[in-house]
Amino acid sequence: MGSLSSSKSKSHWTELLPTFNSRQWQSGGNKDASPVSWKALHKQSPWLKLLKRHQQIGTEAIVSTDGFAALFAQRTGKTWVTGAVLEVERLTSLDVLLVGPLTNLESTWLKFFREKLPHFTVFRNLKDYVAHRKHTGPLSIPHDHCVLLQNFEQITPILKKLRKIKWDRGIVDEAQRIKNRTSRSSRDLGLLAGSCRKRLALTGTPMDLDPKDLWAIMRFVEPQVFGTVWKDFGEEFLEEPKLNMKVRGQIAKQKEMLRYQIAKRKAPMKEDMLEEYADRCSPHVMRISKEDAGIETAKVHYVRFDLDPQEAANYKQLEKKMLIKVKGQTIKAPLKIVQIGKLQQITGGHIKDENGEVHRIGTTKRRMLRAQIKEHVEDGERFVVFCKYVFEVHMIARMLRRMGVGRVGELWGKVKDKKLEKVRTNMLLDFQKGEYDAMVCQQRTGGVGVDLYRARKFFVYSMGHSFIDWDQMVSRGDFLEQDEPADFFVLVVRKSIDADIVVCHKKKRSISETFYGRLKRQ
Repeated sequence: MGSLSSSKSKSHWTELLPTFNSRQWQSGGNKDASPVSWKALHKQSPWLKLLKRHQQIGTEAIVSTDGFAALFAQRTGKTWVTGAVLEVERLTSLDVLLVGPLTNLESTWLKFFREKLPHFTVFRNLKDYVAHRKHTGPLSIPHDHCVLLQNFEQITPILKKLRKIKWDRGIVDEAQRIKNRTSRSSRDLGLLAGSCRKRLALTGTPMDLDPKDLWAIMRFVEPQVFGTVWKDFGEEFLEEPKLNMKVRGQIAKQKEMLRYQIAKRKAPMKEDMLEEYADRCSPHVMRISKEDAGIETAKVHYVRFDLDPQEAANYKQLEKKMLIKVKGQTIKAPLKIVQIGKLQQITGGHIKDENGEVHRIGTTKRRMLRAQIKEHVEDGERFVVFCKYVFEVHMIARMLRRMGVGRVGELWGKVKDKKLEKVRTNMLLDFQKGEYDAMVCQQRTGGVGVDLYRARKFFVYSMGHSFIDWDQMVSRGDFLEQDEPADFFVLVVRKSIDADIVVCHKKKRSISETFYGRLKRQ
C-alpha cells in the first residue's frame, strides 16, 4: 500500500486513510476515492445496504492494504465493517482466524456470523476446525468458508499449530489487549502475523498514555512499518534517559542503573519524531470518531462531595503514615501502589486487610450513590452501577435490593460462561431484554465488549487509572440509533485519590486526541 518510508505517499487514496472526516464527505469531496464497487456488492449481499457512510469508507480503507488498524470508536460499527470486509473478500478470504475477548465471541461474533454471514462455518476450537478441513480436503486447498473464533487466552497453548495454517484473514477484536508489547497475548499475535495473508486490528482505544502503545498493534498489523525489535524502534523514536555513572559507591551505582532501566522502559516518544511516527502509521490506520458516526457521546457529570470527619481522618492517616487502625487491627500499605489502592477503598467506605477480610469504615459514598439513584432514576427505568472492586459489586447489589430495586445482576470477573450454561452471556442478554432492573458491574469486566445500552443512566462508584478502561466504560450506553446520549454520574471525593484519577483520565484523553490530530493531518 505505497511506500513505508517517512515521505508521504503520492497516492490520493493513501492521503485519505488516516481519518474519516464526515464534513469532508458531506461537502462532496473525496467521493471518487473508493477502490470498491458498492453497487456490485449490494447485489451479492443486500445487508450491505444497511451500512452507514462512515462504515463504507472504513471498509474501503481496510481492503486497500494487507494490514490495517481500524481505530474506530466504540459503537461506530466495527462488527458490521468486519462483515463487509469479508463480503468484499468473499472469493479470497476462506479461512479466517478471529481473536478477541471471550464474551465478545459468544455474544457478538458467533451471533453475527450466523445471522449475517451464514456461508461461514463457525468453529470455537482448533480441533474441530482441522477435522473439518481434513474432511473437505487438504488444508492447503481452499474449499468452503470457515472462521475459527478464539479468545486471547486460548492462543498460547496452540500457537505452533495455528502458525502452520495459512490464514486468509487474521482479525483481532479489542486490539488494545495487545498494546503491551511484553504480554503473552501481544507476543503471540506478533508471531501469528506471518501466518495471516491479511491482518485487521479493531480497537476504539489503542492508547492509554503514549502513542508508542500503537507499536505492538502495528507489529501484528504490518510488521515492516516499525519492525519487530523494540530496541531498534526505541533507538529511533524514544527519548534516551540520562545515565550518571559518576556517582560514588557500588550501591549508588546499582541504584542509578536500576533508575536508568526503569526510565528507559517508560521513555516517552521524541517530540520531533511524532510526525514521522504518524506518517508511517498513516497508510495502515484510520480513526473514526463517534462524531463521524453521528453518535452523541455520553454526558459525564462529576458529583463531588466530602467524606465525613472520621472517614477523612482515616484517609489522612493512611496517606501520611501508610497504615491505619481498624477495630484494633493495624492495616499497612508498605508500597506506594498498595497505598493508592487502600486509599481508594477508604473513599468507598471499606478497606481490605492482608487476610482478605473487608472492614466497613464509612457510609458517605454509599449514601451519596443512593441519593443520586433516587434523584435521577425514574420508576421502572433500568440503570447500571460501575465499581472497581469485587466486594463493592456485592455491597452495592445488596444496597439496591434493600432500596426495593427488583432483579439486580452482578457482573464481575468470576461470572463466566460454562460449557452447559452461558451464564455471563445470558445475564447480559437478559438485561438488554429488560429482565433485569439494574446491573452492578466491575469496571474491567463490564467495560469491554458489553452491551448495556438498555440503560440510559449509569453511576460510577469507583474506577481505575486506565484511560482505556474509562473510555470503554463510558461507551457501554452508546449505540448508533440512540435518541439521546447516556448520562454518567461519577462519584468523586474531593481532595482524594478519586479526584487524582479524574485528572489522570483527562490528561490521557488529551494525549490521545493530540495524536489522532496528527493522523488527521497526514
